[in-house]
Amino acid sequence: MNELAWHCRSTEEITQALEDNQLKLSTMKASRFVKAFEHEVDRWERTLSLIMEIMEMLLIVQRQWMYLEVHLYLSTSLSLSLSLRFNSLYQLDLG
Repeated sequence: MNELAWHCRSTEEITQALEDNQLKLSTMKASRFVKAFEHEVDRWERTLSLIMEIMEMLLIVQRQWMYLEVHLYLSTSLSLSLSLRFNSLYQLDLG
């Protein structure tokens, strides 16, 4: 298999920390004292949501790549075919 392939390990701890912090922010927003730093709380909410979305996307990409990796790298005939096509396209690009 490809030596440069990285695989995300368990994200449970990160997900739990993100959810905990999102809950804390929601609690802060419910406070009547939030007015002084409401913009900062909003910014942190958006940031944590974005991090969560990115993690979900990375996990989807990882699952799809792992599926493709099995089919692409274990199939020697396909690997050879792709390699030959790459080389011919590379030569065309250089010419």
